[in-house]
Amino acid sequence: MEALNPTNIVPNQVGAIWTPLYDTYTKAQATALPATITFFGNLASSVGLQNTNMPAAFELGTGETFDIFALRFVFLETYIADIYAIFKNYVAELYIGERPYLQAPLEFFPGGAGVSGHAALATTVAATTLRETNFNNGTPDPRAINSLTPPYTLRIAQGMKFSVKLSTTATPPTLTSTANNGTSLFLRCYLDGLRRRLAQG
Repeated sequence: MEALNPTNIVPNQVGAIWTPLYDTYTKAQATALPATITFFGNLASSVGLQNTNMPAAFELGTGETFDIFALRFVFLETYIADIYAIFKNYVAELYIGERPYLQAPLEFFPGGAGVSGHAALATTVAATTLRETNFNNGTPDPRAINSLTPPYTLRIAQGMKFSVKLSTTATPPTLTSTANNGTSLFLRCYLDGLRRRLAQG
């Protein structure tokens, strides 16, 4: 992300853009998941914009605020049995400061994005095997999300820490092995909203 130049700030002016904050968690096939998965601690400068757009760990850039309108989770090329295991075992929580503001099982926050349709792995006289990694969290349609309705939105203030955590009190599941059609876990978390920052001349 572009650094804010304090010598170039326009007094009493704030710029705003509708954009998500996003972060990504990956895990290799046939490995056990942790009891807690935390999002928004990665930095774009370390892992690349293809994985996150965070300028700092667990906080916004200098002079920024963010109004949250939706929390979403999107699976990419993840085996369907592993998606179900995560749904059944993990609760998602949005933390602003030390307080959880949203709390529900992960499937309560559909992704509204991803791949639609299925491709055949193999076709024989007896059967057709469908690719089981094209499933996702809900319908890949940006309207199919669980949105907060103004004025009931949540604001991340300048300098305030925030995170999204997936946690379980059960035994964390182990991802399916490649021998059983398993793939690596690729899970992206989005916070949709209005990002405000001090305007620059």
